[in-house]
Amino acid sequence: MNTTQNTAIQTQGLPELPRLTIDPSARLTEHFTLGEMTRSGTAIRENIDNTPPPEAIRRLTLLCRRTLEPLRRRAGRLIVTSGYRCPRLNRCVGGVANSQHLTGEAADIYCPSEQYAYRLTDILAKGDIPFDQAIVEHSRCGSHYWLHLSYVADRKGMTNRAMTIDHHRHTTTPDSEELHRRRLKWAWDVQQEEETTDRNAARCRN
Repeated sequence: MNTTQNTAIQTQGLPELPRLTIDPSARLTEHFTLGEMTRSGTAIRENIDNTPPPEAIRRLTLLCRRTLEPLRRRAGRLIVTSGYRCPRLNRCVGGVANSQHLTGEAADIYCPSEQYAYRLTDILAKGDIPFDQAIVEHSRCGSHYWLHLSYVADRKGMTNRAMTIDHHRHTTTPDSEELHRRRLKWAWDVQQEEETTDRNAARCRN
């Protein structure tokens, strides 16, 4: 295998990945790289090595291939603010002990508004993009939104759950059909939101 082939992450089936020198520019899919699925501002500040093991890379590849890439084709550009987390990084950002970020099965997608977050869940609700969890979350002050989206390599464990987590009230509310129908009526202007996406996403990156 030459160097060029060695830096490409294979996506056919469930491959056994070779021992690679981790290359952040390696593409997991057409639009997602290993670097953006492991990058973390907290890891940089705290000098944490957030290099994923081969199994986590395999799971990240499946997450990107099966869920994120199909969603991107429907919704446009997606900005990942948190993907794989090593145990130390997960503790630093306050992640739960059994977080799917630890295994490379989850990514947080930056959402410039609440409407955008539910636009993504509306797309997922159509049922042709496989996922495990789609959780709309926001900061305590309600100023930042993100979509926690996961895919389980063992599809028998998939739940296709959609819910909203209110970090201010510390409650979790399953999405109802009535709420879903109401969200479908919300107007959405992608052009206006994209003008501020990059600037605001940089402030939200873990």
